[in-house]
Amino acid sequence: MQALLKSFLCFALFLFLCQHHIVQSQEIFIDAVVASVDGQPITLHDLCARLKPPRNLTLAQAATDSEARMLLDRIILEKLILAEGAAKKMQVSDSDIESYLDEIAARNKMSREDFQNALTKEGLTLEKYKEDVKLEIMKSRLASTFIRGSVSVTDEEVEKYLDERIGKAKGSTQLELRQIVISSNGRSRSEAKNIATEVKTALENGENFAELAKKFSESPDRNEGGSLGVVEEKDLNAEIFDIVFPLKEGQISDIVEIGESFRIFKVEKRFGGTDKRDERLMNEARSEIQKKKMEDKFQTYFMDDLYKQHSVDKKI
Repeated sequence: MQALLKSFLCFALFLFLCQHHIVQSQEIFIDAVVASVDGQPITLHDLCARLKPPRNLTLAQAATDSEARMLLDRIILEKLILAEGAAKKMQVSDSDIESYLDEIAARNKMSREDFQNALTKEGLTLEKYKEDVKLEIMKSRLASTFIRGSVSVTDEEVEKYLDERIGKAKGSTQLELRQIVISSNGRSRSEAKNIATEVKTALENGENFAELAKKFSESPDRNEGGSLGVVEEKDLNAEIFDIVFPLKEGQISDIVEIGESFRIFKVEKRFGGTDKRDERLMNEARSEIQKKKMEDKFQTYFMDDLYKQHSVDKKI
């Protein structure tokens, strides 16, 4: 009898310990903090509930689960956006959210009722979707305020962009070209450069290129105002091609030293070919560069700068 009672007590103790262990494990699972933003905790329960489909993970499992880790990064970013918006006293009103929803519904050619039904079919509630909308509006406003105003694109960046995509192809483009040549034969190099500088200054002050060529140029074409006629880009030597290639119609080059002379070129006209100086191409290139810069700044701001501006403690 005593042996039976002893066995029963041992079994009861075993059940108690098992139940106590399960409760403790559940409490650890529920209360475990996987990260915090400005002291606000993100629990393992929060993380697991947002997995698709929801899954129960231990801390050790969450730490090695790629989906859980990516989701945690997204939750941290959401909290950072809301925290930064609050710090900047940015507010998203109910009317802002309603206007956004009306716009989305109209864009999809739906009534608000149809739109809500579509959300339900996707397993989303209207309230949860409104939370997502609020976050998106806040994110957009932060981006507009702190990113877009600081993005600029230089002419050099446009030129490089077009070089990489179109290339300096010596194609069918023809040029009507003029030149002024100041030789260093019979004078010092510095004297020749000084004359070329005086000519360039006169050109910048609006004096006629052809008349200055007749007066100062020392090439055989001086009597024709330095005219080289209409030439094919592909027929130009590499040195001259690189000088005149960036020039638009009517533009004048800087002073360049070629051999024993200083030269200034002017592109009178361009004919045919794919001209990278075309205004449409340049505007498209500028827009693409700006878009890429925006994306890079967007990434840096939301994935780097915000982390530095707030206290983030990531535990897994």
